Amino acid sequence: MGAPASLPSENRRRSSTPILILLALNRPDPRPEGVYVDIDEFLEDMQYAQLIMAFRPLNGAEQLRELLRRYHAAPAPAPGERASMWYRFRLALLRWWNRWPRLTLDQEWRGPEGERLDGTNNVTERTIGWWIKERYRTMRTYKRPQSILNVSRLIAHLGSNSDSPALANLYGV
Repeated sequence: MGAPASLPSENRRRSSTPILILLALNRPDPRPEGVYVDIDEFLEDMQYAQLIMAFRPLNGAEQLRELLRRYHAAPAPAPGERASMWYRFRLALLRWWNRWPRLTLDQEWRGPEGERLDGTNNVTERTIGWWIKERYRTMRTYKRPQSILNVSRLIAHLGSNSDSPALANLYGV
């Protein structure tokens, strides 16, 4: 299955190699009856599914459904047996396909007045702007105790006197 036109040809987000790919390369399970995909196609489908999940195209649910149809015949393991790589991939595709509306909620949600969700998970991060640097700095700590006092005074002054550009009042100059 070739790369879809709606996805970039190169995977920009590198992730760790999934266990199923290692299993397919080192110890592939025998292909079950009804699954007409060889190991090379299986590996291509794994990479294709990773691209779908990474880039979340608008037609991703349909693409996942098409992949799922290729593996629908992979049987569940008998009690006490290990699931085959074919069945595990089938379950992963089914899980992603079922969760697609939640995974892409940020792309499709509209508020009562047509509002959309922005690209961040925390709108407050954008609202506080330069204050975020201070939050990160406190997480990493300061090098000198005096810096804590200096920066905290500056932040308090700027926050309470946002209309006043004069910083001379801070040090009583």
